Amino acid sequence: MVQKSKHLNKKIIVVEDNYADMELTLIAFKESNTPYEIVTKRDGQDLLEYMETANLDEIAFILMDLNMPKVNGIEVLRKFQKDELYKNLPVIILSSSTHQVDVNTCYSLGANAYLKKPLDITAFSEMTKSLVNFWSNLNIQPQFGMVTG
Repeated sequence: MVQKSKHLNKKIIVVEDNYADMELTLIAFKESNTPYEIVTKRDGQDLLEYMETANLDEIAFILMDLNMPKVNGIEVLRKFQKDELYKNLPVIILSSSTHQVDVNTCYSLGANAYLKKPLDITAFSEMTKSLVNFWSNLNIQPQFGMVTG
């Protein structure tokens, strides 16, 4: 009997408008040997358009910057919170902002975590390894489209 990997077809969606931060994130994911496909989006609008046709059960988590042009992270969280379809998606905010108002707002809008962007590649890599380990090995995610009682 062939067992299917629980990671098969899973994706991490990275939403980041800063080219250097995106590159740093991609390097860190590569170094962490993530079992997931990495899908990149440049801003919240790009993410929302992608989500219209995405298979939600394939999304391991969304790693999203807070301050982006067009549609920022808070606006995305607001849209997700209002839509039953997206409400349970794991969303992690990765931001250089440590303002408590930003942190509180994101959590109140359903963010699962709020992380400060590490300043160097080593710290970034360690953070990424922890994220991948948690979301791929420890956490149990809801299945979308299931009827709950």
